Amino acid sequence: MIGTVRQVLRGLSRRTMVLGGAYVAVGAVHLASRLVDGGAGVAGVSQVLLMPALGAAFVSAIADLGPVRRRTVALVAAGMAASWAGDTIPRFVTGDAGFLGMVGGFLVAQACYLTAFAPYAAKAWRRRPASVLAAGAVFGAGFGALTVWCLPEAGFLGGPVVGYGLLLAAMAAASTTVNRVTAVGGALFFVSDAMIALNTFSLWYSFGAHHLGVMSTYIAAQALLATGVVAVLAADRPDPAPPAQARATNPTADPDVDNAAEPAAVAD
Repeated sequence: MIGTVRQVLRGLSRRTMVLGGAYVAVGAVHLASRLVDGGAGVAGVSQVLLMPALGAAFVSAIADLGPVRRRTVALVAAGMAASWAGDTIPRFVTGDAGFLGMVGGFLVAQACYLTAFAPYAAKAWRRRPASVLAAGAVFGAGFGALTVWCLPEAGFLGGPVVGYGLLLAAMAAASTTVNRVTAVGGALFFVSDAMIALNTFSLWYSFGAHHLGVMSTYIAAQALLATGVVAVLAADRPDPAPPAQARATNPTADPDVDNAAEPAAVAD
């Protein structure tokens, strides 16, 4: 799959590569500014710009591919938009309300990503259930440990935090069924949010480079999820038939209609 990803990336347009480079640049500026001004100033502005930059690169890459599964693209794009809301709300709302806004935004994002990955998880379950169970066990154990460490101090935020943790663990497990790139992205997303939960609620957690660790894993996670999705959509594209053959096979076919469905034997 890594070779497939490299092949797909080499086939993308210069526009897409420039937009992808812009995301890398915004991420680098953000991480560097974290070392200087913490969460204010340039760090705050650059965090708000992260998802728009990644979203632009993702949409451009999809345009390079041509006809692909619209449902998957829409769900991943919606996940990025919800992630942007989660990044942005705490810039303007403080305290518990700001935290709930952040959790709410990312809860929607995880639901979108999970729904996008669900057809691949269903297909993997039929072919190799042991690997799906193993991924579920790993992230389920991580969720369980976080619950034990964080729930006693969460107070009235306990319900939203547990709900979000369940979705996060499910998304991370489902990401392992798409390809290796999304699997790493899902794992890094889990690590990033686990660090946030521990820093907010755990009494024993202490990490001097906490904010840098959270954002570096988050920036990499989002990029890997998007890259992995582009790669799998490129690999799943049907081989185009020559025009004459296509008309002979289906004389009434409308070339403007996207007939792509979910992975083989998976209902939408």
